[in-house]
Amino acid sequence: MISCLDNSPAKNRRDDLRPFFRARFEPETLYFNLPHRIDYSAFTLGIKTRWLLRLRSRNIPVAGPLYHHDSYGFVFPNRAYVIPLLNRVIQATEPDFLIIGPQVNPLPLQTPFAPEKTRWILSSYDVEAIRMERIAASQKGLAHMAMQLEVPRASTFEHDTLEKYDGIIAVSETDKQSYIQRYQFEPERILVLDNSVDTEYFSFRPRTHADQPNIVFVASLGYWPNDEAAQRLLGEIMPLVRQHVPNARAWIVGQSPSRKLLDLSNDSLNIVTGQVDDVRPFLDMAAVTCIPLRTGSGTKYKVLEAASAGVPIVCTPLALEGLSLRVDDHVLVGQSDQELADALIQTIQDPAGRSQAVQSAAAHVEEYYSWNSNLNKLDPWLEAMQKMPKHRK
Repeated sequence: MISCLDNSPAKNRRDDLRPFFRARFEPETLYFNLPHRIDYSAFTLGIKTRWLLRLRSRNIPVAGPLYHHDSYGFVFPNRAYVIPLLNRVIQATEPDFLIIGPQVNPLPLQTPFAPEKTRWILSSYDVEAIRMERIAASQKGLAHMAMQLEVPRASTFEHDTLEKYDGIIAVSETDKQSYIQRYQFEPERILVLDNSVDTEYFSFRPRTHADQPNIVFVASLGYWPNDEAAQRLLGEIMPLVRQHVPNARAWIVGQSPSRKLLDLSNDSLNIVTGQVDDVRPFLDMAAVTCIPLRTGSGTKYKVLEAASAGVPIVCTPLALEGLSLRVDDHVLVGQSDQELADALIQTIQDPAGRSQAVQSAAAHVEEYYSWNSNLNKLDPWLEAMQKMPKHRK
């Protein structure tokens, strides 16, 4: 659903939900058609609230808030646009399931009403407390102090939110175990539905040799760990690669690049594209993809899409977390800048040496991470959830 509601659907791909969504629920539509269903007071913030939000958005330490900063991006839009309509829809239809994502959405804490038959399901993409712990550990100075304060707030938020859910859809067995161990969530109420790809859309294509090799990193750059990894690739890894491959070109593909990242672009060897309609042409021209993540959590679509498309992969161990792709057999892994650069140089200079690994990685994704193979788990689990007593308090 997320991809269907994204602002830039790929060409030649059906977009069934966008017209329905826009015609009924976008803020602009509600403003003109159902203004009485909007709670305009939600955006009337006190001076203290405005200052706290501003300071926290700049990674300045503040005392007082109960929950971490990332959850507040949903609080006010939920109050204004979502809750007035959602309560009306729930009361009128009493749905079997209400599936909410992402995990930073505080909607269950804001919406007290729920019919007895409705099961509330969290559709997660990682464990929030783990993500915040890793981001805090990667920071220095004042930002480190600020993020250290956010870590227990993230844990409190996750604990309080999970008490309201009847079930969780997790993206890996690793995440499932974290939900069980950290929050004592019942194992039978957690479905592991691996992040998967449309393997026909990201179809396997053998690499073609190019005189100027392209190293490609595809990601949503509005997510800080991705932007930081892109900065690492351009600023720290590529200079090492170019000592051996002087004309190697790096492409950073994705929306919302930061100013720091844009400053590393020179439109010649370091290219930051911004948002694109379709990432596949960039994967097609890639000699290799490099995913040098230092922080973050959850499983990575960028790894699965590249593997499915037949792109050789060089990444950090973190990029493989929760995935069953194997080091050397499927991907090359490095931790330091030099290790990653060496793996990139090896792949560029000897593409035939990685051809078997690339084919094995694509076959592995087809077997274990295609939507066709994984979505059939969902219906039986939802049926089981309906038979369980409610978990929400």
